[in-house]
Amino acid sequence: MALYYNTRRLALGRSITLGLMLVSAAILFWYPIKSGLARIVTGFDRVVFVAAVTAFVLSFCKLEAAPPAWIASPLAAFGVASYGVYILHPIVFLFVDLCVGSLWGPAHPYTVMGLTAAGTIVLASVLYERFEAPLIQLGKRSDQRPEGRQLRTGQAGGAMTTLPDLVFTRRCSARPVLQ
Repeated sequence: MALYYNTRRLALGRSITLGLMLVSAAILFWYPIKSGLARIVTGFDRVVFVAAVTAFVLSFCKLEAAPPAWIASPLAAFGVASYGVYILHPIVFLFVDLCVGSLWGPAHPYTVMGLTAAGTIVLASVLYERFEAPLIQLGKRSDQRPEGRQLRTGQAGGAMTTLPDLVFTRRCSARPVLQ
């Protein structure tokens, strides 16, 4: 989000965007790691991987290609449920591992991984549609102020300001009050 916001006015040509994507993908796939995977998160290797991932994400933000609807629609659905995927995947993994293990004995790790991925995406999508989206709408409705009630700052002349102005710039000397 911050990368998109801070680079929204940056114009990259199509060839630069695709080149950035290919170079960053090549770094991510073929950069040599010495002495174990712990090096990915320490030292100079960490800087290389962070820079490559940042460049890869930036290239996708700047890519001006619209995928067909049969690709865009599932990706959009996955995008809105991505927080649920992040939260639910360990729980689904434990459930799949226990169920597969108790029904058929030890399963191949790729089988467990595939079932976990599919189950997590389905569960996260259902939870988003049934719980998250309605609660987001409820929050949006309850966040609206009734007509005629505005936040006053107590500044000279009764000037109006926004809540972020009050919190972050501390321009007013009096407490805000609802009128």
